[in-house]
Amino acid sequence: MVKLYGMQDYGTRLDHMMDLQDLWSTAYAMLTTKGWHSIPEKVQARELEVALRLLGNYMTFNYSELGLARTINDLPKAEDIPEDEEDLNGIK
Repeated sequence: MVKLYGMQDYGTRLDHMMDLQDLWSTAYAMLTTKGWHSIPEKVQARELEVALRLLGNYMTFNYSELGLARTINDLPKAEDIPEDEEDLNGIK
């Protein structure tokens, strides 16, 4: 079974973009280490640098802490969590 995700599935897209950023960062690190590099490698390094900046900007463009803050605020407070096992059975 293949599960398809729409453009609204932001969490999965962000995971894939983070994987891509990690891959590009590794390639960029290899192309910018000390030592001799050919002209095409220097051009590729510059292109990767620009692509990493664009990807980083895109990943943080729609980032909002509001949803995360709401989830945290909806969690039960420490004083509302029962300590006894008998009280736990009464939680719905």
